[in-house]
Amino acid sequence: DIYIHPDINGYNTMSFYSEAVDTLIKRGEKAALEKLSQLKAYSCPEYHDTILPKISNPVFTINDITIVGQKKYSPTYIRQKLGIEIGKPFTLDRLKYGIKCLYATNDYEYISFRFIEKDVLEIFCKERRINMINIGINYESGTSASVLLNYTYKNLLFNGDLLSVDAKLSNYPGLKASYVLDKGAIPAPHIMFQYNNLRLNFYKNGKRTGNSLLNFGTLELGIHSTGYNLFTVGLATNLEFFDHYDIVNYTDTTLKSSTKIYYNYKFYAMYDSRNSSAIPSSGSKFYTCLKLYTDNFLTMDNQIPLVNFMLKHDGYIKISKHFTFTHNVTTRLFFTQTTPPDLILSFTGGDYKPDFYEYYIPFYGLRFLEVISKDVASLMMGIRYQVSKRNFISFYSNGATTSNSLFIKEDREFIGGCGIEYTYNSILGPMSYTLSYSNASKTLLTYISLGYRF
Repeated sequence: DIYIHPDINGYNTMSFYSEAVDTLIKRGEKAALEKLSQLKAYSCPEYHDTILPKISNPVFTINDITIVGQKKYSPTYIRQKLGIEIGKPFTLDRLKYGIKCLYATNDYEYISFRFIEKDVLEIFCKERRINMINIGINYESGTSASVLLNYTYKNLLFNGDLLSVDAKLSNYPGLKASYVLDKGAIPAPHIMFQYNNLRLNFYKNGKRTGNSLLNFGTLELGIHSTGYNLFTVGLATNLEFFDHYDIVNYTDTTLKSSTKIYYNYKFYAMYDSRNSSAIPSSGSKFYTCLKLYTDNFLTMDNQIPLVNFMLKHDGYIKISKHFTFTHNVTTRLFFTQTTPPDLILSFTGGDYKPDFYEYYIPFYGLRFLEVISKDVASLMMGIRYQVSKRNFISFYSNGATTSNSLFIKEDREFIGGCGIEYTYNSILGPMSYTLSYSNASKTLLTYISLGYRF
């Protein structure tokens, strides 16, 4: 309610010598004395009764919103994200949700609010540092060890834009670069390039029968619009490039390789209200996409475009201080009677955390990308127990139906699996060890993930 900000110019966190300490104390006393009248008023119960009525979820109507502390972002941008309209009633809970939406932009280190004379809402914000370089290490037993590099620059060309570059340095390297302009509800452009080098193993009856070295690239152009409630919708066109070299069977000398390019159109919607991207305990993440595949912008193999629908939903419900219920629903369907090209089929299996490959569906009890199918629908449910501040134990069960056509009963195959996972939330990022089993692999699988993820 009262912000005291002494002048600390000329000093930093290493200024521990006596002269600096004495000076900073005097500056702090001076800044506090300037707010003395407000501090005295704040100590009176009558002050609280006039500023914040004593009801559980008060309703307000304001005539103005003032913004204090903004430098790079305009007041209009902040008001759009806040979602509070002048002259229209809103509750205290709705205001807190708007503050949460502002934090979700990752543009601010600190946000607070207060009411001035009941009808004026004042928002104080401290903007986050606009350019950052992050370095991390990561090991996934389904792939390999890697060094991760991230560069982020906000407000590069316009207020509200973001340039982000992620690089993975390993035996199977990857790169993702994106430029996004955020205008809130006003449609704005984005561009994204992604490249990954993968090794896909082929299995039959739980035994590996071959592998494929895959180079996968995407170039996407589109427009999007983001509402105050963290919901984003967009339209995009993208080019997908596949170059793969297959060893079909270890007992044969026959090899095959091919290069494919697809030109696609998609409509998507997404929502993310999780309280943490690493180990969330509340909120949800939702993504759905309707995609048209072509090989010449108009048709696929001289026929109508392939139509694909995808839905992913992750939910987290905090049951008690130590227990969190988690669930995941993933569906990917092709609306065609023919089998789509191999490289755009669904790859199910493993617990690889980064969302690096659009066609990947995680599943406890399967090896990394073990099951390849045209259609898939999966459900995962779990309970996470927080042993201590940084230690967690989770129990998961999941089931999936895979098929060349989910609408033909005889063509479906059911896979069931379960897993137990220990996670340590280290300063380098979550580290986990997982044991899992399924009726498809018919063996106890281990999975290790160490280090930071972007």
